[in-house]
Amino acid sequence: MAPEDDCISDDADPNIGGDLYYEEPDRTPPTKTTDLPGAAVAPSDPQFNFSVGTKVKEPAVPQTSAEFLEHLKALQHFGQTDWNSVRYVEVRRQYVHAPGFTSPEPNAEISNYDNSKFTAHMKTAFSSLTFALLKQSKEIRNNVREFLNWAQHKEQVNYENIFERWNDIFTNGEYPKVTADLFQLTCGHRAELIKNIRDAILSSVKDPVHREALKKIPTSCANLFADEQFTAVIDKAGGVKSVFRPKYKGRMTPAPQNNPGSSGKQPTSNMNILKPFQRNRNEVRNNNHPRTGPNNQSYRGRGGKYHAGRNAETYKGRRTGSPSSHWERRGQYKRRY
Repeated sequence: MAPEDDCISDDADPNIGGDLYYEEPDRTPPTKTTDLPGAAVAPSDPQFNFSVGTKVKEPAVPQTSAEFLEHLKALQHFGQTDWNSVRYVEVRRQYVHAPGFTSPEPNAEISNYDNSKFTAHMKTAFSSLTFALLKQSKEIRNNVREFLNWAQHKEQVNYENIFERWNDIFTNGEYPKVTADLFQLTCGHRAELIKNIRDAILSSVKDPVHREALKKIPTSCANLFADEQFTAVIDKAGGVKSVFRPKYKGRMTPAPQNNPGSSGKQPTSNMNILKPFQRNRNEVRNNNHPRTGPNNQSYRGRGGKYHAGRNAETYKGRRTGSPSSHWERRGQYKRRY
């Protein structure tokens, strides 16, 4: 028997040596991860996000969508040479009705004071547009009512017959015609207004050749004249000052006043200028003017007035004052030999 085996008995606990190295379990609750940048968050944990941001100032005129811009170019013919060929007179005759939907006539008592021909023209345009809009809204109501009555009495309603019915109403009926007339009226009046503005600007062009060259430039969606073509014509002619006449200010435009703090001379007020005239009017109103007032005897002017302080009898019949005519004054100083 080995000496080591004598020291171990059969009744010994085999785990007696393991009690020295037994570790108690950690009873502290587990810590939760915080929502910090870079921290890992469990997918099942709820998250709270507090987003912040700033807004920038939006433009005063929003940007036109590409779809609407293409429609405008097709309707108004912008960028093309026939932009001024959109007419409205023939269409407007259908929507001018009296009374109410035409230009209001001035009263008979004030007819001579009405000189606003352009304003009357625009009033007729808006009147015809109003009539067309009312007619369009009436057609919409009638078409919708007609479609509902059709659907109510239809035994079988499906996609095919609904599409056929709507296509007949909004494609071949009266509604699309009124809508097309509205676009014709609006675009025609707008083209005429643009033409009037262009003609007013081109009236200041010096050379008729330059005027005709600028008149051929079409209108764009942003400018009265297409920018690139207009710049090319102006640069070739020598600049704006070489093409257009200078625009002078009106005579009634007041001159700029000097700043009182920058100069020692104070600006003269209009009331100070008018004071002598105001004083003369006050004298006439109060009847104390030297010529017209009750004390006119103290005034001696042309005509030989007497002095009030002198004896009238002494000067009675005596010629006083300057000669009454130019020829007498001329003979008064004639040299005598």
